[in-house]
Amino acid sequence: MSSQSNICVALTGPVRLFLGYLVQQVSVFTFDYAALLFPTLFGQELTNSCDFSLLLDSVDDEYIIIGSANINQRSMDGARDSEIAIGAFQPNHIASNNRPPKGQIYAFRRSLWYEHLGDIGDTSHFDNPESLNCINLVNRFAGTNWDIYSKDTFEEYKYSFHHLMRYPIEVTNNGAITTLPGFECFPDTKARILGSKSDYLPPILTT
Repeated sequence: MSSQSNICVALTGPVRLFLGYLVQQVSVFTFDYAALLFPTLFGQELTNSCDFSLLLDSVDDEYIIIGSANINQRSMDGARDSEIAIGAFQPNHIASNNRPPKGQIYAFRRSLWYEHLGDIGDTSHFDNPESLNCINLVNRFAGTNWDIYSKDTFEEYKYSFHHLMRYPIEVTNNGAITTLPGFECFPDTKARILGSKSDYLPPILTT
């Protein structure tokens, strides 16, 4: 029997069940969020806006990358895209002896979370963003924000709404990506959440 056949046989037993379990957990450990910003704030139109592209990655409260460059090899190797970015850390605030860093990168990350999640009372779970408790908490609030945003009427809920929402997709047991029930398009638009293939352009031009 070929090695390929051996692999196929192995996946029909308990291993396949285990892989199915892992797929079910993808929504817990893989995060797709959307930040919603309004052109008006509590009835007052915001003016003098400044639009810019900003990419940011904060790693373990210890290292931060910030700039206009996409965080990938193409944009950051210095020989292709005309982008700029910096990386920074504080030598006196790095992880050591199982103690997480608590410098300005940590404070900046906590400030961002406060802006996007609001005042939720006890935020001690946010000190350990890698913990399952923190992951579940953020996912719960992101789900609540999506529920508020997708309601037919928003006015009465606007003071309890914050920017960070779950992206309206789900992953099935077999790994397929679907929309949330009842949401083929984003609210108040005809834009499909999962997108659609062009009838005219080949996939190589749109992916």
